[in-house]
Amino acid sequence: MILDLPALAAWFAASLVALIPLQRWMTGSLQRILLRLLRNPRWALTAYALVFLPGVTLHEASHWLAARLLGVRATSLSLLPRLTRGGNLRLGYVQTESVDPVRASVIGAAPLLSGTAVLWVIGTYVLRWNTLGSAIVEAQGQAVIEGLQAIATVPWWGLWLYLAAAISNTMLPSRSDRAAWGWALLLAVVIGGAVLVIGWGETAASLLEAPMRTILGYLAAAFTATAALDLLLGAPLWALDVMLRPRA
Repeated sequence: MILDLPALAAWFAASLVALIPLQRWMTGSLQRILLRLLRNPRWALTAYALVFLPGVTLHEASHWLAARLLGVRATSLSLLPRLTRGGNLRLGYVQTESVDPVRASVIGAAPLLSGTAVLWVIGTYVLRWNTLGSAIVEAQGQAVIEGLQAIATVPWWGLWLYLAAAISNTMLPSRSDRAAWGWALLLAVVIGGAVLVIGWGETAASLLEAPMRTILGYLAAAFTATAALDLLLGAPLWALDVMLRPRA
C-alpha cells in the first residue's frame, strides 16, 4: 500500500505523538526498578546508562561524525552519564564550536537520521518485521501471530531486539540538539516564500515530493517501531515496577 504525502505526514505525526509518552513510561519504569533493586542512586544511574550504551554511543558518534563532515570542530565528547543542574539525566554529549544555524541543525539531527537508518537495517534485513508491521496496520490477527513467530526464529533475536530498543530510545534529538532548529525553520520559510513569490511553487513542490515522502516514510516507520518496542518492553517493566513498590 502506497501512501500519499498527506497520509504519510499524518502517520508521522501520530507515531511521534504516541512515541513520546510510551518512551517516558518505559524508561521511567526501568529507572524506578533499577533504583529499588540497587538501592543506590549512583549505581542505578550507571546501570541505566549501561542498558542504553549502544544507542548513546551511536547518538554521540553521529553528532561527532556530522560535525567532522561539515568542517566543525568538536571540542569534547563524553559517554559518561550525569545529572544536569536542572535534575535531568544526560547520558552523553558532544560539544562543538559555534556555527551557523544550518550546520548546527544538521549536526543536531544526525542521531535521528543514523538511528532511523540502523533501525531500518535491523528491521528489514535481520528481524524482517515488515510483514509484522503490515499485519498490525491492516489488523490481521493471524498474520500478526505469524510475524511474531517469524521474529522468534531469527538467531539471537533477543539481542537484536535489545539493540533496536536501545538505539530507538536514544535517537530522538535532545533540547540542546534542537536549539538551532528554529532559525533553520525560519530560513526554510523565507526561502519557501521567495520561491512562491517568483512563481516556482509548483516546480519546487514536484521536486520535493519524492524526497519528502521518503523521509517521512522512514521516520514514521522508525517511530512506529520504537513505540511498539516500548509498549512490548514497558508492559512487563511496569508490572515488575508495581510488584516492587513498597507496601503501605
